[in-house]
Amino acid sequence: MPADSPQIAGRSPVARSRVTNDSALLAGVDGRSAIARRFRDLVDAIISDLGGDDAISEGQRQLARRAAALSVQCEQIEAVMANGGPIDANDYVRLVNALNRVLGSIGLKRRMKDVTPKGIRARMGMET
Repeated sequence: MPADSPQIAGRSPVARSRVTNDSALLAGVDGRSAIARRFRDLVDAIISDLGGDDAISEGQRQLARRAAALSVQCEQIEAVMANGGPIDANDYVRLVNALNRVLGSIGLKRRMKDVTPKGIRARMGMET
């Protein structure tokens, strides 16, 4: 939680929730499970991509958590599929679309990538 947040700036850490203090990102969940660790890693990575904890708003932090939750669900479905198990493609597509919308809301940007083969770039004088 940013220190300059007007609602909680003056409150002691004892008066705030464990989620706010980042000591229990998922209340009532054993944080040692593989899924909980992956969720926590994704939240941290998304927040880092947005510029770090001090650079984001509470809304962005909330959306980062939602994006991480959707990502974990997608990964679980992908694991079932990779093991040859049946998946509901409609559920998977809905999750991916929701994840795309959430990431777009918090600043996911498409970046152009030059996919021209290296040899062609060199012949065209595009190599630097």
